[in-house]
Amino acid sequence: MQTVDPSVTTTACAETTKQVYIPAIVDAIWKETDIRDETFCYYNLYSQNVKRTINETDLVFSGTVIDRTEYELYYVNEYGKVYDPKRVSVVTATINDVYYGETDKSTIKLYYPLSFSEFYQHDRRISDDCEYIFFAGNYNKDLSQDGILTNFDVLKPYEHSDAYIKLTRDCVMPIIDDVVVFNYSYTDERSRKLRIWKPEDFKYEEPIIQQEIVYFRRSDIAEVISILFENK
Repeated sequence: MQTVDPSVTTTACAETTKQVYIPAIVDAIWKETDIRDETFCYYNLYSQNVKRTINETDLVFSGTVIDRTEYELYYVNEYGKVYDPKRVSVVTATINDVYYGETDKSTIKLYYPLSFSEFYQHDRRISDDCEYIFFAGNYNKDLSQDGILTNFDVLKPYEHSDAYIKLTRDCVMPIIDDVVVFNYSYTDERSRKLRIWKPEDFKYEEPIIQQEIVYFRRSDIAEVISILFENK
């Protein structure tokens, strides 16, 4: 069999379809790095629909962030070429309350496929010593066709974390002074009856469009999440 050089692209003539061979990514190298000063990005991140979020969620819990670690992730192709790195992150959080799923852990590490050194428009920040509700997935499914996460068998994030989250706008809900900032699209007529007005002295600037969020008391959030997952 003839070996195809991935660096060569051939075109016989204008009428001939260009044939380009793209080498397969077969490995990834993780190198821990410092979190840089945050850079604002206007990139409009893909946000998945509610049904898909629910289907891919295995654990919903409230947790306090105790550590954030950033990595440079170097892709390696089948010819051994190492590409310039992209940055990914791991969040370590204590588990305070579990609302869906089961875990025997008191502390959990979550893989996050983006960088803490960049802040994306309409995406929520994750900060140290702050509490959030996390919608996390287990490493028990093939997500190789996903637009955000690449095949876990290649990236091996499970060697650095216990579970994963996707975009923070979909999977991270802040808790401030026992008030939960929740996605409007994750609620229905029943759960919306439990919502409250934003407190006047509420000290949180929500990056997501205001019409897309609602507020709940912490004491009501278990019922809200139960309703959300009852038909999964």
